[in-house]
Amino acid sequence: KSGEVFYNELYLTPVLDQQGEIAAFIGVQNDITERVQAKQNLLDRDRLLESFYENSPMMIGIVELREDGVWHRSANDKTRELFEADEVEDKTLDVLGFTPNESARWREHFEEVLQTDAPVAFMTRFPWDASPMEDGVRHLHVTASPIGDEGEALCSYVMEDRTESVNVEIERKRLEAAVESLRDPVVITDAELDPPGPRILYVNPAYTRVFGYEADEALGHTPRIAQGPATDRAVLARLRRQLAAGETFFGEAINYRKDGTPFLLEWEIVPIPGDDGQPTAFVATMCDVTDRRRIERAVSKATVRERERMARDLHDGLGQILASTRFALAGVASSLEREDHAEASSVSAASERIGQALDLAHTLARGLVPTHLADRGLPAALHALADDMCSAYAVQCSFEGDVQVSPASRAEHLFRIAQEATSNAIRHGGAERIDISLRRQPPGHDPDGFSAALAIRDDGAGISDEAARGSGAGLGMSSMRFRAHAIGGILDVEPIPGGGTVVRCRFDPEGPMENASGDLLGA
Repeated sequence: KSGEVFYNELYLTPVLDQQGEIAAFIGVQNDITERVQAKQNLLDRDRLLESFYENSPMMIGIVELREDGVWHRSANDKTRELFEADEVEDKTLDVLGFTPNESARWREHFEEVLQTDAPVAFMTRFPWDASPMEDGVRHLHVTASPIGDEGEALCSYVMEDRTESVNVEIERKRLEAAVESLRDPVVITDAELDPPGPRILYVNPAYTRVFGYEADEALGHTPRIAQGPATDRAVLARLRRQLAAGETFFGEAINYRKDGTPFLLEWEIVPIPGDDGQPTAFVATMCDVTDRRRIERAVSKATVRERERMARDLHDGLGQILASTRFALAGVASSLEREDHAEASSVSAASERIGQALDLAHTLARGLVPTHLADRGLPAALHALADDMCSAYAVQCSFEGDVQVSPASRAEHLFRIAQEATSNAIRHGGAERIDISLRRQPPGHDPDGFSAALAIRDDGAGISDEAARGSGAGLGMSSMRFRAHAIGGILDVEPIPGGGTVVRCRFDPEGPMENASGDLLGA
């Protein structure tokens, strides 16, 4: 009457009259709506389960354990695709391509499932028995479960392809093994730069060898545990600024071992960005460069002495011989000219060539020991360097600047940086134009607080980012970095867009020259 639909079950019984004919019916009705709906729900559930079984991205199958093997009852599309079989019903594992070893492993696990009446999980590889390092191998996670009634030896299994995650783990272990075997310390920290961070998350064995701290002594602490009174605060300020900006940091400063011994540490710290581009961690590779810098300092001093010796030999030895030879030839040429001799012009030309050789010897001697440094200061020496480059290599080389530098040893280091950079620009970069500048910087202009900069720009072939950072750098690049460090400055080497290179040394023209590593290196 209300219009509501329901399911009705009707039982009719005929009532017969005396002649045996149907005279009436007696009916009994039951409301079976709930029963019908329950049955429909079961059918819907079965259809959903069947759809999931056939269309699941995971590989699913049902097997029965018999005395003569493991027999398949059914398998979904993904499983049949793996087995390369159109049908799997009533087929053993062996028939489906399982190796004897793999068949035995699966049977062992299925027997455990039936004995314990609990799921069992295990890992395997396809193709069966393949090496984990083979190309194309798939890593499968299998979960077997009991599904039969009591007395039935039925099991289901679900295979999940975990090849990607397993390969990531294999690669992680490879990288970890590689890092563990490195001779130089590697430290990973979180990205919190404010104290008490950053906290150390990982150190390799080389860290213990160099710093003296065991891993459990370093983990959770900050790298500042290895810093002390002689650690250059300017370097640490630059480190923080570059890391906060998401930039790679490269530098060196004095650190201290656990026993308090100071040593000169070279860092390269790389930020690891997250999905939003912000650093999530920092990876630092380190190297104890104390001995290397000590050797470089000794080589530098020896080189200076050798340059001075060679300059004296050129100026006082070869120069005097050339000068006397030129004077003698000039006299002979004059005599021949008075006698109107035919060879007079040839002798006069030879005298001129000897004069050119003498000028070149003086130029070389001036390059080895720039006398302008002592007489007129660094600007005059750099101006003379530019003129010598123009004469010796037929390139355009200019100089601008009037910053006087003291003491003389600081000027010497800066001159050698300019000399090396211009030489590299010509020999390695094929530059045709080089501009040298020595200028003061406006207050607050330099992020590290330096008040002056020496810059050498060229239009040559340029320099790679790796070489500019110092990776695989030759002796010349190492020498320039050493000299910049020796005067407490910073050397920046960058490629110029469109071609060319700029070498820039930022420094302070006056004041104490040696940084804190001077005493450590025996200066």
